[in-house]
Amino acid sequence: MKSEILKKLAAVTASAAILGTSGAVGSRFETNNAFAADIIVSDFDNGNDTGWNPRGNAQLERDSENYYSGSASLHVSNRTEKWNGVAMTLSGADFAAGKSLSFSAAVMQKSGSPVDIKMTLEYGSGFMGSNYAEIALVTAESGKWTDISNINYTIPEGAENATLYFEAPDSLVDFYLDSFTAASAGTPSAIVTGNGVVDGAGSSGPSGQFITGDFNGDGKLNVFDLIIARRKIIKRFSGDSNPVDIRISDIDGNGEFELNDIVLLNQFLLNRTKKFPDPITTTTTTVTTTTNTTTSTTTSGGGGHSGGLMKEMADKMETDAPANFSQQRGGVDYGKSEVVTYQSKDGNCQKKMTVILPAGYNTNEKYPVLYVMHGIGGDHTSMPGMGIQTMVGNMTADGVCPKMIVVCPAMLTGQGNPMAFNQETMRLYDLIREDVENSIMPYMEQHYSVKTGRENTAITGFSLGGREALYCGITHSQYYGYVGSACAAPGIFPTTDKIMTHEGSLKQESEFKPAVMPEFILISAAASDGVVGTYPESYHKALSNNGVEHLWNVIPQGDHGGATVTPHMYNFLRYVFK
Repeated sequence: MKSEILKKLAAVTASAAILGTSGAVGSRFETNNAFAADIIVSDFDNGNDTGWNPRGNAQLERDSENYYSGSASLHVSNRTEKWNGVAMTLSGADFAAGKSLSFSAAVMQKSGSPVDIKMTLEYGSGFMGSNYAEIALVTAESGKWTDISNINYTIPEGAENATLYFEAPDSLVDFYLDSFTAASAGTPSAIVTGNGVVDGAGSSGPSGQFITGDFNGDGKLNVFDLIIARRKIIKRFSGDSNPVDIRISDIDGNGEFELNDIVLLNQFLLNRTKKFPDPITTTTTTVTTTTNTTTSTTTSGGGGHSGGLMKEMADKMETDAPANFSQQRGGVDYGKSEVVTYQSKDGNCQKKMTVILPAGYNTNEKYPVLYVMHGIGGDHTSMPGMGIQTMVGNMTADGVCPKMIVVCPAMLTGQGNPMAFNQETMRLYDLIREDVENSIMPYMEQHYSVKTGRENTAITGFSLGGREALYCGITHSQYYGYVGSACAAPGIFPTTDKIMTHEGSLKQESEFKPAVMPEFILISAAASDGVVGTYPESYHKALSNNGVEHLWNVIPQGDHGGATVTPHMYNFLRYVFK
């Protein structure tokens, strides 16, 4: 069931006070619907906003000089017909006929004159061909980011094969799209017309004079700031490392942007508190950070594992990676990646995964397979978006690790909202264990030249993917010879965290031990992780209590993102398949 925090977020319903800069109550926002989790959020910042495709001859590319928020937008160009644009297929129960939803986005064009931009739904009904329904139409002034939204749009009855698209129906101009959101009906648009960056000028957030909690920079605190803050914190769970303005986001004054900041903003908007806490001040002291790289002294019974590789790793474990480890280098062949679709037996649905093939991939050779799992809300593009292909390519080129095939699946197995923090969703994520064994591994053996057996199979992951990598690799150790985890999220054991109550993938910590000992188990954690806290350490302690040999590596400069994932992958790749 949902946590108290999400219940409080959902409770911003009938009236949320819109406060001006002086703190006086201004107008009020009213809706009859509770705020539920966003269904789709696309900000185009990290290269992981999938599902958008060109319509007609249009070309799509990310643009870092023009954006409403974050650091990039989607530039739509080469429109040879007025109906050309950018489209996304809407599938699943969330977009079923008769469903009411809120759609919003920021659009911008630079033609020198006002231009109409339209959001349209195309759908087929039986044999009647395509139908078209206007969702929203807006006249966008040249050079101004403009809100285009309809917060109460109902998918037409009988609609099938629905596609949402943006076009400029009366012009062939280029246009830009950013901050697209599909959410439950009644969720207001967080877009403020006139905000954003155009040709590198402007602001995607507050600057200069600022107000703590004013996430959209409109000079007042309101429900729109709560929506943006909530989206930002959820994205952090899936590995978003984009910086946030701590002056704006650190509402409790502890120097971090965390869930408690959203709780406090929500309480303020509901008039349950009149002011934010004062910033926490500290004196300057010299702190010695101890990084523990340890191996338990006993091993799990099963498999006759000697522990020699982990002893060698423990002596050479790093808390940082070389500067060029995660950067592409001239003369290095990074292989190729391809997105494939397979039928999931356990999810009873079609799913996607990214398959990264090594340089010189040859069907006359066979390659070991590394499975890499993403964070909550992510998909098959998330870990490639964190540079996994580059890391593996560099290590392979340097002769440090063998050529391998890397598989990045979408973890959610079945129909559900990947961004929902509830137990039903976590069960669908846990099903990735069976999905890999029953559907992905057979698919890989049928379509690619892979080595089989646990000695040729490795698994690792980040955040929720770090939890799932441990869950898969330890509870079904007969399939995996190498297990890794970075910033592992809670939920393998029963617990209640700041977000929800977890029933536990395993009911007892004593169950957390492999039947057959992997060659190594590596758990990496940030010294201070504002997202998952000390839960990675709880898995380290559980393995130690169960006498399972493993490596525990704390990254002093780590975060819930690349600063921990990069050294983790550096350590992992140096020893995998050895």
